[in-house]
Amino acid sequence: MGGGGIAIFDAVNYDYLGTVFGMMSNVRHLVVKDDYLYISCNRPGYVQRCNWRELVKARLDSQEKKVTYNVFENVYVGTGARTIVLTSNGKYLFACANNVSKIVAVRTSDMKVVAKIPADSYPVGMAISADDTELIVTSQGKSNRGGNSVMVFSLEYK
Repeated sequence: MGGGGIAIFDAVNYDYLGTVFGMMSNVRHLVVKDDYLYISCNRPGYVQRCNWRELVKARLDSQEKKVTYNVFENVYVGTGARTIVLTSNGKYLFACANNVSKIVAVRTSDMKVVAKIPADSYPVGMAISADDTELIVTSQGKSNRGGNSVMVFSLEYK
């Protein structure tokens, strides 16, 4: 969650290929699903999506080790965007919005928020069951203001 950028490595040789910049600051979590890279940006409270192959191509097509790529779709989920998970079919994304104590559901076809679910104080960790019917969330709590819990949400899709 530092200054920004995503480092790219050759997964076969483990060589550092360079860094791509252009996404919002304070990158917290990355998830790849099919053609897309999803990025949670903690401080600004957004989830961004881009074609991961195009992002890598932008770096590889340049002679520079550091390049800027800025073709992102953005959705505001709330400050403190932390862990993100996607359903197995990629139709929905869930994001922990730590600072506002909510779980936010996003329809990925148009990157629109479709639900906001209250959570215990400061949700941070999350996993979805293999059959996409349960969402498990941990809350860290801060300064004796709740949290320190595990929540299990039953999911229904319309």
